[in-house]
Amino acid sequence: MNNQADQLATVNEAIRALADKIAHKERELDQLKATYNEKIGDLDRYLEKLKNLEIIQGGQNVAEEVVKVEEFRCPECRSLLYDKLKETDYILLPNKVKLQSSKHSQCNIPATPTVVAKRTTVAPNKNKKITCSYCMKQGHKRAQCPEILYGKSG
Repeated sequence: MNNQADQLATVNEAIRALADKIAHKERELDQLKATYNEKIGDLDRYLEKLKNLEIIQGGQNVAEEVVKVEEFRCPECRSLLYDKLKETDYILLPNKVKLQSSKHSQCNIPATPTVVAKRTTVAPNKNKKITCSYCMKQGHKRAQCPEILYGKSG
């Protein structure tokens, strides 16, 4: 009887620990969702500003000009800041529009990257190389094995 009580206490402790971990992960998820929604809102506001911008350069809308940029160089030092063909990890987001007639007195490249955003990518074949040690199928780890999680086979 004492052995069963010990096992029950161990199982209860394990369930409590798992519940704590789940609650912690849910809090992390809520924080990530809030951050994500904030960034999406910033992008939406920025795109709305671009859409509503009525400055026309050379007969083209500014938003259309931003999309057509293939390469962007500093007007003074001619250093390459953005190249669409090289598929860089950054995208070009102007924070203000200058008319073509304005002259640059010096090369001003901001010290902090305020106009670029890092694109996160995941290798598409990464999950295919992973093999589950429980069911020996490819595409998931033991922690995500559907046979363990859901009690299903296959």
